[in-house]
Amino acid sequence: MTKPLIHPSHRPELRPTLGIVLLMLLLVFNALLLPAPDVSRGLANYLPLHITLEVVAIAIAAMVFAVGWSTQKYNRNGNVVWLACMFLGVALSVSVPVRPGAAHLHHRRGVDRVQGRL
Repeated sequence: MTKPLIHPSHRPELRPTLGIVLLMLLLVFNALLLPAPDVSRGLANYLPLHITLEVVAIAIAAMVFAVGWSTQKYNRNGNVVWLACMFLGVALSVSVPVRPGAAHLHHRRGVDRVQGRL
């Protein structure tokens, strides 16, 4: 006999949660079909915005790693530490130029102009 995918005690919460997830997926696909607003048309190649958003992503990934790493003294579950290390890998792969293309924050055209090197 196979084990059920979801524990029976969690089944009552499954239906509303799946409804919310499906609604969010529908909204995402709907947003992909709609045309872009005129205000955002010039933001596609806006380098300072791109760099800012990547730095925010690096900071969030590093914070998730820090929280996951510091919880190992309270919770001996290895999955949390494994997930924290994955987020550290995300933060490092975006921020440290290991190989060309892996860290495109440092390898984008125009970054030299932003950093003052012409």
